[in-house]
Amino acid sequence: CNAQMTPAQVREHVRLDDAGAALLWRAYDAGRLSARGHHRVLKVARTIADLADRDAVTIDDVRAALGWRLDDAPGG
Repeated sequence: CNAQMTPAQVREHVRLDDAGAALLWRAYDAGRLSARGHHRVLKVARTIADLADRDAVTIDDVRAALGWRLDDAPGG
């Protein structure tokens, strides 16, 4: 189950394209995500890619996961 992945498993199983990685790091660097939030977004993005039957996680998957994460944040 993607939700139960450890940080090491996330590094092993979540392969981002360059654009997706850049988007995620911009959100992290801007202070919009904690390290824990960063891993949660990766897990959700992996699930979105799985549902679309894709091996790689794309920028669209990251964008959708970030959208859900940031919409649920206080003041988001």
